[in-house]
Amino acid sequence: MKRLGIIFCILLDSCVLLSAQSIDKPVASVRLNESEIISQNQFKKLVALFEANYKRVLTLEEKKLLLNKLIDEKLIVQAAKKAHIVVTDSEINATVDKYIENISRQLNRQVTKEYFVDLLQKQGKTLKEFEEEVKNMKLADKYVRKVKRNYFDAVADPTNGEIEDYYNENRDKFFSPEMIRFKHIFINLQVLETDQEKKAAKKKAEEILKKLKNGGSFDDYWEIFDETGLKKIGTMIPAMLRRDDDSSKKIFGTDFINHLFKLKEDQISDVLTSNVGYHIVFVLEKHSFKTLALEDAIPPQNAMTVRNYIKTYLTQFKQAQTLEKAIKEATADLRRNAEIKIWEENLSW
Repeated sequence: MKRLGIIFCILLDSCVLLSAQSIDKPVASVRLNESEIISQNQFKKLVALFEANYKRVLTLEEKKLLLNKLIDEKLIVQAAKKAHIVVTDSEINATVDKYIENISRQLNRQVTKEYFVDLLQKQGKTLKEFEEEVKNMKLADKYVRKVKRNYFDAVADPTNGEIEDYYNENRDKFFSPEMIRFKHIFINLQVLETDQEKKAAKKKAEEILKKLKNGGSFDDYWEIFDETGLKKIGTMIPAMLRRDDDSSKKIFGTDFINHLFKLKEDQISDVLTSNVGYHIVFVLEKHSFKTLALEDAIPPQNAMTVRNYIKTYLTQFKQAQTLEKAIKEATADLRRNAEIKIWEENLSW
């Protein structure tokens, strides 16, 4: 019985030790109008993201800087809540949609919300966590713009001289690459499973080409179905393509892209083969490479001139500089009235 008691005590001591090891340590506490603890595990996750981005381990001094940035963020969010500043769900959703739109533009294809969620998961982050970050970011932005409003009111529009100076200093960055605008009948081989289906698709493409050469219209072939009428194997897609678009080269193949740029305006191609399928291409417009002047419209959208683009960019740059200064001063004000404690010993792991 005595021996069983000793064994029980040893097991109990081991459980207490394991429990103590699993308890998260604090790296900082922040209190303005409510108490918040920044845990070591929480901070480790943030550090890991930066280390993955920089491809190296952060130094202790860099960890301290990052921790103080996090403390400043928490102070501003607390102050924003105290000031009854609100961020709506629609504002958060609009920001998430903007991120998805930017990713689509970078990849030159429309991505889904599910794709975006997968990207977040690869970073070790959930959509809910990302939305919380967006909410806090907007709370902070609204608070700073409110308490330092005089800073933003004082931001002047760029002058013509500033716009012209920026253009002259960055003239080589303002150019229109070689581009073509075209529409094409695309038969997607990736949805066809057998060689017989693929041969039938090639034959169908050649039949369509023959009709087009004899005066048929591209608009008659928005959708193409196989003989069963069940599997869509093609569609007509209008597109604008840059000669230097690396993502399109990876998708379709360099040979296919080079062939497109050899076509002339109003020319119908033969049946072309890319990495993903068969194409019949009709070239609508061709644009040669050219350096853009200050008053030139920026293709392909031609929605604004180079001058207007620079004006918008310089305005945003000035606003960003002002925001950085306002955040720095606002957080300094808040720190004077806050209780902050840092456990520096818990920054080393």
